[in-house]
Amino acid sequence: MLNFMPSFELNLNYAPLRGYISSKRGFLLSICKERMTHLIYSEFIFKSAAKAFEAFKNIGRGGNRVFESEGLIDVKMMGAGGGSGFSIFPDLRRYAVLLFFKTEQEALHYVERSKQLKWYMDGSADCLVCLLSPYKGHGQWVGVDPFVYDSTIMSNDDPIAVLTRATIRSNALPDFWRNVPKVAAFMHSAPALHQVGIGEYPIFMQATFSIWKNLKSLKETAYTNTPHAEVVKKTRERNWYKEELFAEFAIRRLRAKGEKFERLKKLNITPL
Repeated sequence: MLNFMPSFELNLNYAPLRGYISSKRGFLLSICKERMTHLIYSEFIFKSAAKAFEAFKNIGRGGNRVFESEGLIDVKMMGAGGGSGFSIFPDLRRYAVLLFFKTEQEALHYVERSKQLKWYMDGSADCLVCLLSPYKGHGQWVGVDPFVYDSTIMSNDDPIAVLTRATIRSNALPDFWRNVPKVAAFMHSAPALHQVGIGEYPIFMQATFSIWKNLKSLKETAYTNTPHAEVVKKTRERNWYKEELFAEFAIRRLRAKGEKFERLKKLNITPL
């Protein structure tokens, strides 16, 4: 949701775009070699303008240059939407970092040892860090399915995390963004325990992350007669997306700090 660009012309000297291109190449090469079974999703809200600006610059540097460790397959660094989290305008104090691993042990070891991740956690006023395992999903990210899913790892009553990601066709951008405010207003009152709009690149590469009490609450919101369900139907009818991914995750471990993530602290999940 980061609106860095004044137009849609691609400027290859623009730092966040260079970071995205570098990250995309690395991501594509890594997942062609091995699909991922564990994801650390982290989200940070900064009060310090200096630290927020440093996080902003890190997107331009590229995730694989900022975060390095044995066992870390790839990194995706994203900005967030302003307001309720789904605005076309950015929240320049809020960022998400997705870290991909092949094993749970490597992921946990990284959280314990990473100086880069510690800087984000210590420097932010609010932060969320959770270890996720792919449960069910479909679709592609930069042309391939990045995850190994296991439908036996959780029950319908367990808390569930959802990651969506799409590349919007350029000719569909006006139509897509006209429909976002209605869905954003609905999602603000939806029963999700947490939801935010994030993105690798402004305007046309968008993602969402959300956490729900259980599968029932997710399905009632996503697929019943709601504004969200209406827009999902439009994406098919109007062919908005060039590429899309929908992935559900079991939440293995979780760490939450700050008022923004207060509701997540009450979940019965092993601390990270």
